[in-house]
Amino acid sequence: MPVQNIVKTIANTLDQEMELDPSILVLGQDVGKR
Repeated sequence: MPVQNIVKTIANTLDQEMELDPSILVLGQDVGKR
């Protein structure tokens, strides 16, 4: 359970950062394609 909470927190943080900086989202997509 604690691990899942940490993962959710990280995911939420990344999601917020993506909204603020689209370049992070593009970078994430580029990494995901590899």
